[in-house]
This record gives sequence, structure tokens and C-alpha cells, in this order.
Amino acid sequence: MDAALGLQKRFPAGSVVKYAARSLSTKLTKDSVSIFVKYMLHIAADAPIVLPILADVVRRLNHSVSTPSLDAILARQVLFRRSDSACWTLYIYGLCGVAVSDTLADSIIASRDCMAMAALLAIKQHESKVTAFVKRIDKAVPYDIDQYWLLVHELQASVPEAGYSTYAEQSGLKLLNDEGVSFLRAATMDADADEDEDEPEVEVPDVKDPF
Repeated sequence: MDAALGLQKRFPAGSVVKYAARSLSTKLTKDSVSIFVKYMLHIAADAPIVLPILADVVRRLNHSVSTPSLDAILARQVLFRRSDSACWTLYIYGLCGVAVSDTLADSIIASRDCMAMAALLAIKQHESKVTAFVKRIDKAVPYDIDQYWLLVHELQASVPEAGYSTYAEQSGLKLLNDEGVSFLRAATMDADADEDEDEPEVEVPDVKDPF
């Protein structure tokens, strides 16, 4: 990994670190995972490209992560408005059952990052803060509501007093709500451990090569 980091600095457009981390992650065991996770946590704040790999290792090998390490990573992702990286970090919080502090939750709300706030809902933390934010959205400005349609959809059933019924009717969100559609999934070890078991088998027809 040290060599990969050196090459990444020379060729920043490449994905050397991601490739190296992914390659190593497939060879981990219960005995070696701790060292790997510690290294990933050390570089993740400045190399968030490894966060999806770290999340996969944590889930697959059921390995816990310390709160201070995650807090430092999340704070940096929120500071630089790296929405995707913030979501992956919050996913790891959910997997490990680690609590997001009030300070970090407030910084996420202040960033107005829709996906990061949705991630808070997914891991069932600080829902009241997200709900309060949704209630403050200016209903007179459709563009503002459109930016946060995911939050409006996920919360409209539980927060009817927010007054988004008209928007839900006009935008089609009511249909999704009536059909029980949700775009959030709980980030827990149990929920993801067997995620491939329920995948339906797809029968591929035997098609002769026409050429």
C-alpha cells in the first residue's frame, strides 16, 4: 500500500490506491483484517476512494471500527462537501453501530447535503434533525423542494404536518408512497450479510451466434 500511495502521487489521475486496496481486501482473513482496516482508516481521510472497499471489508468480515477514526474521516468529508464519501462513512457507522455525534450531525445538516442527510435516516440516527430541516424547506420555491425530494419522500408519511401533500401529488411521490417504495436500506451487518441469497436466478436463453 505504501508503494501504491507513492505511485498515486505521481499519477493522480489513476486509481492505483483503489486497485491495491481492492486486491488486498480479497485475501484478508480474520487474523489480518485488523491491520488492513487500521491502514485504510489512516489514509481514508485524504484518500476517500478506499471507503467503499473499507465498508465491504467491515461488512464481510464483521469487523468493528473505532469512533475517533470514523469521526475524523466524516468531519473531513463533510468539510469538503464530498457527498459520496460522507455517505460511505455513514454507512460504516451504521454497520458498526457507532453513534454519530451531535456536532457532526449538525455539520451535515449545515452542509445541506441531501444524500448525507438521507444516509443519517438510513442508519436511523438524528432523524429529528433531518425532519426539522425538511420542515424548513421553502415550499414556495419548487426548485428547493426538488433538490430534497428524496428526504421529502422518505419523511412525508411520518411528518404529514410538514405540508408536502400537494408537492407529492404533483411530482408523483404520492404514487411511490402509496406503493410503499423506499430508497433507504438499513446499514447493518445482518441486513447485508446475505444480500445475494434472495437474488432471483435469471434464465439466459440459448441464442445462436448470428454471425
